[in-house]
Amino acid sequence: MNEDILGVIWSFDLHHGWMGGYGIVLTTDRVVGSRKNPLIDYCSTYLGPNSRATDEERAKATKIAGGLIENKEFELQKNSILKLLYRAPGIFSRGHITFNATSGDIELLISNLQSGSLVYTLKGLLPSLVAFAPERLYDEKTGVLVRTIIANTGKFPK
Repeated sequence: MNEDILGVIWSFDLHHGWMGGYGIVLTTDRVVGSRKNPLIDYCSTYLGPNSRATDEERAKATKIAGGLIENKEFELQKNSILKLLYRAPGIFSRGHITFNATSGDIELLISNLQSGSLVYTLKGLLPSLVAFAPERLYDEKTGVLVRTIIANTGKFPK
């Protein structure tokens, strides 16, 4: 498989199921999720088009991606994903990302805004999701494509 990594996120701010601490790898062809923290190290790195990641950040993210892929809990091919729904976290409420796929839905919860590291997590996560599937990523509150919101406001949905 010849694919490029678009983003690597491992954070205690992502949750799959009841337990916090989850990682995803977004590539040009698929998304992989894993609870296992491969290096006991935080990572939220966007590596797609116009990335400003340093060589050191890219090397770290690539290494973490390998560990997440090796210990994957789920894998969805891009062409099997019908829609991605993003709901921004609030002060008291969690956000989430839902992958609506032909095989069923997978939901990842996002910590509320009281988490001190959430801004860093979203900084890598949101551009990675947009690069992964710009034509399928919708803001759940408005039903509008996230790329349209960004084009009109210059910001990610809140």
